[in-house]
Amino acid sequence: MTNIASEFQEGPDVSDELAKTKIELQSHHEKVAIWEEGLKQARQACEAWKADAEHYKMKAEQAEMERNRAVFERDQVRSW
Repeated sequence: MTNIASEFQEGPDVSDELAKTKIELQSHHEKVAIWEEGLKQARQACEAWKADAEHYKMKAEQAEMERNRAVFERDQVRSW
């Protein structure tokens, strides 16, 4: 009967591979954190652009109403 524990003993190659894998994993975690920060910044920029777009849309609508009122008043004066 073989000892299963002895078959899975860590040797230098396994330890080196495990260390490399841990370093790779840490590197991937760091990249994910950087990507998440970039995504967060992109979302914030998008929200700011949407807010600006809504603001300027309202200003354009207000200007259009003022223009229409001015045209109406001009036409009223001309018709007298």
